[in-house]
Formats: sequence, structure tokens, C-alpha cells
Amino acid sequence: MSDLRDQERLGDGWSTRLIHLYNRRIQYSGLTGDTSDDERLNLVENRMADVVFAASAMECCFLRITSLTGALSAAPVGRRTGEGIFLARADEPYWDQLSKLIPRVPDAYYDFHAMLWWGRSLLDRVECRWRERINGERMNVPMGLVHFLIDSDAKRMRVARERLRRGAFAEVKDLADYSLHLFAIPSPQTMLHLEDDGTYTLPLPDHLGRRPRIGEHFTFGEKRNIGTEAEALWSGVQAFMIDAFNILEEDQLQREEAAPADRLGAIRAWRSHLMPPQPE
Repeated sequence: MSDLRDQERLGDGWSTRLIHLYNRRIQYSGLTGDTSDDERLNLVENRMADVVFAASAMECCFLRITSLTGALSAAPVGRRTGEGIFLARADEPYWDQLSKLIPRVPDAYYDFHAMLWWGRSLLDRVECRWRERINGERMNVPMGLVHFLIDSDAKRMRVARERLRRGAFAEVKDLADYSLHLFAIPSPQTMLHLEDDGTYTLPLPDHLGRRPRIGEHFTFGEKRNIGTEAEALWSGVQAFMIDAFNILEEDQLQREEAAPADRLGAIRAWRSHLMPPQPE
């Protein structure tokens, strides 16, 4: 297994983009003397750092999952015949491979559940209401990135969040709540499924389209598995983060381009050195 620390990760690139965004803001304020919006933008950058943290945590979980699922898909242990009889491979020591992979199977489920929990956290860090006691009264306090954005940017960020919530994250909140407070998904007794090609996958229950019921017995007719579902979650995160950074960087660009004419040349020159690297 390769060391995940040696892999180039998108989360590192997101952190770099956020640093560049901060540097551009500071450079703009220094060249123009305009610090009127710095307090709000500092809060925006801090909240965006929390979003990056959640997204990067999902990436780490995803990389560990695909390390295992990729190894399982590359190591078929046999095949099924037309009569439903399973024939093991006799031409290589497949049990030696399995003996190294099988102990890691529970780890993939731990990481998948962690992806659900971090996914719920990501949504909340973009927008949520935090229950807090103020002067003896419990109140819902608006929290999250969108509450520190200007109205037009907040609207765009909410659209991006809703696209994620209704798309790749359609089941994230319900399943995260269920697995955090009640039961594992699926139960620990259902962790491997032998496919017709002789490879193992890590099964997940069928889509419910609703909140799970306590003690519910899940079905497995759709043949969902952790590998494909984790990839769908991770693809959704990447799309959202592209939208989020585009919104913040376009806002900063508009501020820079509205600078006084005698400062604009210097701002553009500095900006060319502070632009973040383009993602792959």
C-alpha cells in the first residue's frame, strides 16, 4: 500500500488557493488603502478554511477506500460457472493476497462512514443554524460560510450547496445521522460480496429515498458497493469546491478591477504572481 502522504492531493491545492486568495486581499488593501471590507472577508476565509478541512478529510477517506477496492478488483480469486459452482484459481497463491486484503475490509467501512459524517459537516459549514443558549433562551444562530458573503455570492453558494445536497449527497445527512446515533450501515456481518468475475466488492444497501427507520433490515438488490458510492461522493465534493472557489475568486477579482486607475496596474502585476495554480 502506497503512503497516502506521498500522493498529490486536491486538498493541498485547495489550501494553496485559499492562501493565494488571502494574499491577494492583503495586497489589494495595501495598495489601495481600502480596508473597509477586510473584517468580513477575513471571516469568509476562516469559514472557507473549515469547508476545505471537511472536504480534505473526505479525500483522505476516499483515497484509503480506493486503495483497498482497487486491490480487490485486481485480484480475482476465482469464477462462477454456468451451473453456479465457484471455481477457485489454482494458478496463483490467491489466499496470500486475500490474507493481506481481508483484514483491511472493516477499515473501508469505517472510512465510508467517516465520509458520510464529514459530508454532513461540509454541508453545515457552508450553511446551518447552531442552537445556542443566549441570555437563558435557546436560539438558532445562523452559521456557515454563506452568512458572511455578499448577497449575490451567498445566492450562488446556496445554489452550489443545493446542487450537491440533491445530487451526490442526496442520502448523506440521513445516513450520517443514522450511522452516528444508531447502527452501522450495513451491519458488520455483511461486508463482502463475491462477484461473478471472482472479485470481491464491499456491498451497500439499496437506496431508500427517505430517512432510515430504527432497526430497519436493508435490501441489497441494486448491487451498490463502497467503491462506486465513495467515488460518487468524492466527485460531488470536487464539483462543489470548484464552484465555491470560483465564487470567492471572482468576487476578489471584481474588487481588484474596481480599484483606482493609478493603482490598477500595480494590482494586476501583483495578481499575476499571486494567482493560484490551475487544477488538473
